[in-house]
Amino acid sequence: MCSSDLWEMPATKYRIAVVGDSTVHGPFTDVLDAGLSLDRPHETLNFGVYGIASDRTRILASAALDQDLDLLVVYTGHNEYLEARLNPRSLLSFEDRRRMAVVTRGGIARLLRLFSPPPANHQQAGTGPDRAEFTAIGADEDARVLANYATNLEAICVAAKAAGVPVALVAPVSSLLRPPAHGLDDPCDGFLFGSFMKLKRDPTQNPADVLGNGPPLDAVSQAWLDGVFAAARGEVDAARASLLDAREQDPHHWRVTLAMKRELAAVAARCGATAIDPEPTLLADARLFALDDPLFVDQVHPSALGVRVLAPAVVAGLAPLLPPGATWKDPGPSVGGDPSRMTAQERGYRLP
Repeated sequence: MCSSDLWEMPATKYRIAVVGDSTVHGPFTDVLDAGLSLDRPHETLNFGVYGIASDRTRILASAALDQDLDLLVVYTGHNEYLEARLNPRSLLSFEDRRRMAVVTRGGIARLLRLFSPPPANHQQAGTGPDRAEFTAIGADEDARVLANYATNLEAICVAAKAAGVPVALVAPVSSLLRPPAHGLDDPCDGFLFGSFMKLKRDPTQNPADVLGNGPPLDAVSQAWLDGVFAAARGEVDAARASLLDAREQDPHHWRVTLAMKRELAAVAARCGATAIDPEPTLLADARLFALDDPLFVDQVHPSALGVRVLAPAVVAGLAPLLPPGATWKDPGPSVGGDPSRMTAQERGYRLP
């Protein structure tokens, strides 16, 4: 059973809480709960909220640890730059924000005040990735965001250790097929998107016909296009190498990077937590490089099929923390959406 409503449960029931962003809030937690097979009843509590980063995940983790847990799973990282630039509440101290939340076994509704819009007179600290003013992320901002991410993860681990609850830190996964972003006024964005859509319609097209007389391309855009053309040709290894290279070079990145994964692994090592990186499992799956991208509905949210790849990879990483004999079983199409139906439906509106 997976639920956001909390109540007293028998002590014999193994209780897991998953805290984090919209992926946690979505079908991933349901599929993880349904696919995990233990030798006794278990419950997975869903502490996922759309759009949050590690600042607010830390608050949710504190609330989750009040629920007599046997295991805490943390999945956060996609929204770190967004929260740092756009969320004025992230400037509050942790204790100030924690005092704003009163959590009881009746539910987590009182946490919603943490996610309300900022006051009308508040001036935004930055701009979002969908604004024309969108700027590259500098080294100083990278360092600040990475340090804040590590601080929050470490605080979660320390709190879990004090509560006697094992904790697993999961590095979030993302699609590699969304074009690099340059800002709404940059002609490269429309060109890259158009090139991708041309290839989706006919993957056999000649690169010269697809590119035509496009604008000059930077190294990131060129690496991304190289990867997309390789994917269109079915050359999975070449596509993987080029798309990963483009992601790491991107100066406008807003999502999980290798540096963030290294921070997560370092925190886990310092704190005695378990670090799980499901990305190698996805990278080994050729469907990640299919141009219709059946494993994701957008850049960061796994599809109904994608969560069926992600969830067992996470459970495999959780093996040292789970009771002996824990296994994975097919959760069936009724949980988290039917993957055969949903992926076909999603092709109609998926962004590259």
